[in-house]
Amino acid sequence: MTATTDPGEKLGAVARALATAFGRIDNVAVFDHEPVGSELPTPCILIGTPELQRSEIDDSERQLGSDDWRQSWAVTLQVAMHEPADAQADIRRLLGEMVYELDADWTLGGECVEARLVAGRIGYGDAARNPRLLIAECDVQVLSLMPRL
Repeated sequence: MTATTDPGEKLGAVARALATAFGRIDNVAVFDHEPVGSELPTPCILIGTPELQRSEIDDSERQLGSDDWRQSWAVTLQVAMHEPADAQADIRRLLGEMVYELDADWTLGGECVEARLVAGRIGYGDAARNPRLLIAECDVQVLSLMPRL
């Protein structure tokens, strides 16, 4: 795969590449966006919005003629808590599989220099929802090189 070099398309391409990587996990629905107003299947992974930081003006170039695009993606894993012990075991296993899938393809098929799940915080969703959700809020960091225009 050739990395996307169009600045207007880059973040969408990375979101799709993340969804492809997480899509290799069995029996998990993966969305390259956060659906609004719909009941989601569980377990599911939602690729949220990124925070983007570019090379500063005085930064050295990692590669001549390119800018670093450092992205921090909000990725959410949701598991229904029909049985709390089972849900906790499932979310720990799935979080580990998410780490494994990025480590196994850390360039996201050539779309970036490196992608890494760097943090995952497990907590509980809205108590009024039935079944209640167990949620892992994850930070996925991605480094891409973009040619200077």
